Amino acid sequence: MSQSSERSTLRRESPKRLNKGSEHSRSYDRPCSRLSVESTPTLPSLSKRKQHQSSTDSFPMTEERFQRRVLYLLVEIRDLLKSPVTTASNTEDVDLVTIDSEEGFEALDRRLENRDFKASFKFLLQKIGGTDGTDHMKKAMLRTMTNSYMAGLNMKGKRGKKAFGSSQLYLLIKETVLTSHTQYTESKFNEDLAKFLKYAPERVGGGGRRRRD
Repeated sequence: MSQSSERSTLRRESPKRLNKGSEHSRSYDRPCSRLSVESTPTLPSLSKRKQHQSSTDSFPMTEERFQRRVLYLLVEIRDLLKSPVTTASNTEDVDLVTIDSEEGFEALDRRLENRDFKASFKFLLQKIGGTDGTDHMKKAMLRTMTNSYMAGLNMKGKRGKKAFGSSQLYLLIKETVLTSHTQYTESKFNEDLAKFLKYAPERVGGGGRRRRD
């Protein structure tokens, strides 16, 4: 057989061999490809697994449940913030003494410049409470000062009276009441307090109204 005929024969056979090889390679590849596909989680299975995890972890929450959770955490944070005040009130020698003199008022105002004492005193004022902001304010005023002493006070110190509106005690009572009664405004607080001081002489122990205030 001539060399040219052998070459042509090889050329005719070589594609068949290649085709057979490719068929064998595909036959070997098919099981591997099936295994890889079967071992890889599909999107539905992943979503089911995610739903299972979310159900066990309680996430995601509904909007209503999320809001309740946030409110619960805020209450816990508020209680934690209050705890140093409670501790201070237990450790400090603090009591609500009813003031009946200028010396007692000035001494209390100086002590209220101390942060720890102020925190303890505020805690005691909060415990007084009240049905509303006005009631809480009146109770706090009567617990810290006598009507006799309040008869010599007004908000701005006019007509020969002492200005209560610039004192540390005023600032602390206002802060306590407004914090405890969020619907009670500062302007309403000042209005009610001014009236309460104005009519102090007419209350029990106030000494009566001696001149027009």
